[in-house]
Amino acid sequence: MASRALRVPPVLWIAIMAGTVALLALLVTFSDAVVRADTAVLEAVRAQRRVGFERAVFGVTDLAGSPLLLVAVVAVVALVWARRWEAALAVVLAVGLTKAMVALAKALVDRPRPDPTEALDAVTQASFPSGHAASAAALYFTLTFLALRALPGPAGRAVAALGAMLVAVIGLTRVYLGVHYPLDVVAGWLTGGLLAMAAWGLAVRFVPRGGPGEVAREASGHGAGRDGAADVPSVTPDRSSPARR
Repeated sequence: MASRALRVPPVLWIAIMAGTVALLALLVTFSDAVVRADTAVLEAVRAQRRVGFERAVFGVTDLAGSPLLLVAVVAVVALVWARRWEAALAVVLAVGLTKAMVALAKALVDRPRPDPTEALDAVTQASFPSGHAASAAALYFTLTFLALRALPGPAGRAVAALGAMLVAVIGLTRVYLGVHYPLDVVAGWLTGGLLAMAAWGLAVRFVPRGGPGEVAREASGHGAGRDGAADVPSVTPDRSSPARR
């Protein structure tokens, strides 16, 4: 009973995460104290840089760059091949909605990037939220969720841990490279996570259980029975008329 009481509906989680992103946007725009603290954390991370470590950092951060779209395409093709229509749509929606939402948020908040002379990578767009962190959360959380559904038990938990670790490390590389403040990354994680949840909810709602073919069958009025065969109207003799002799 206690575990049931602690369960939070997905819609409430989405609302909480969206509200947190909005609050962070206000804080990094209007609170000098928050900006100073954010900058202090960034400088502390930059102080931990090590010579020769950059190649590995770029390799990890690139998993949320151009290769992410390739991973998404491969995942969608594999899911369509397996006739997992709702899962394929969820991946498309998660990545697409996140790209659009990040672009909108960057334009609205328009937070300047950290000092470019201290950055290890050249960037031009606004800083809030981190597009890499958001895209990584959207795609890899969605794929992790799908893996959890297919792999219950310890295997599923191991995949979930690896997925969460990958998203976390990708976000941290953005701070290490000096191209994002820490709160940019936190907002990116939240944005990608809430849109991954929303994408799954939309996909399940709008894709029929039997896939796209089910729509055509329902529209034509020839639904399938439990055994998969089409329903055929039964013919019964008219007992009111006398039988021929």
